[in-house]
Amino acid sequence: MTQTISNLLEEAAINKINLKNKIGAAFGSYGWSGEAPSRVLEVLENIFQMNVIKS
Repeated sequence: MTQTISNLLEEAAINKINLKNKIGAAFGSYGWSGEAPSRVLEVLENIFQMNVIKS
């Protein structure tokens, strides 16, 4: 997960942004390790309790 996305998610959590039951998705390039989309989805689902779209 890039530092920019990590910072965005951290700020949303700190500010207690209510994203519960909203739809979330993540996509990205597999040029690096390819793990970023799954890590973002994990945060959206577990921290923000969002309904995530998985492929």
